[in-house]
Amino acid sequence: MKKAKILALSNFIIIAVVTIVAIIGFAPEKSVTISGTQKYQAIYKGSSNSGGVALMINVYENAEVTKKMVELLQKNNAKATFFIGGSWADDNV
Repeated sequence: MKKAKILALSNFIIIAVVTIVAIIGFAPEKSVTISGTQKYQAIYKGSSNSGGVALMINVYENAEVTKKMVELLQKNNAKATFFIGGSWADDNV
């Protein structure tokens, strides 16, 4: 009987620890530091009344196209988020 109580208690503790780690580990950041000390707020849901668009671009190849995209965004004072793939980073460091 004693072993059953110890087993139940240890299982409860393991489940509690895993739950706490999952909650902390997967909670979204409220702000992100991009460079220096300036923080940016994450946007999880936009307004349909604002007329804005969020651009997220995955980059895995073709540095020339990526450079042209950056130039076009700068020219129009637009912002985008670039997700750099490992293969592109290896080729363009």
